[in-house]
Amino acid sequence: MGTSDLTEISGPLASDVTLDAGSGPYYVTGELTVPAGTTLTIEPGTTIYFAQGTLLTVRGRLLAEGTPHRRIRLTRRPGSSDTWQGLAFDGAADNRLTYADMEYSSSGGESISLSNSTILIGNVTWSGTDETILSIFGSSVVVRNCVFPGVRSPAVSGRHLLASDPYMVFENNVFGVCSGHKQNVLNFSTAGSATVPRFVSNTFLGGGDDGLNLNGRTLISKATSL
Repeated sequence: MGTSDLTEISGPLASDVTLDAGSGPYYVTGELTVPAGTTLTIEPGTTIYFAQGTLLTVRGRLLAEGTPHRRIRLTRRPGSSDTWQGLAFDGAADNRLTYADMEYSSSGGESISLSNSTILIGNVTWSGTDETILSIFGSSVVVRNCVFPGVRSPAVSGRHLLASDPYMVFENNVFGVCSGHKQNVLNFSTAGSATVPRFVSNTFLGGGDDGLNLNGRTLISKATSL
């Protein structure tokens, strides 16, 4: 597929934008930014290709909600060896990423980074990367029904919850083996927070060290370790 077959996008959005499957596939050629006060909506069945080293930064809101039969795909252009920098949320509230597949989002060191943001992540898979999937700082997050690949670094890492509306829920996810030397699958600190993160009905396939390294009060129930 050549670039002439694609709808190219980059730069900061000037207003709310909706990307639909019929007008794509889309090709992100440079950093794509969702400024504060704007919303990027990605409709079910939409495919977005990312050029080498590109990044989607969200300071406004991302609504990327696929369906079981029309998943959203975030990946590299067919035939290329590009890797992109994933999704970066900075002060972004009420984001949603559901029924989506992220591929080759490894060049930034993590596939999704959260800073002072809130997000629901549901029914998402990742492939083409063995780096950290989710990096969290001062944010609130719900992650359900996702499949995390085997990685060399902690699949989830970070510290602190969002001060104004703190919560953290991981439910019914599968975590692949963390193969790095003495690496934990989850490495997170909530020390100093009165909120208790919840890890419910998750499956852990193995880790290089403790599997879960959670500093602070944590509720873990119905976990399976294989």
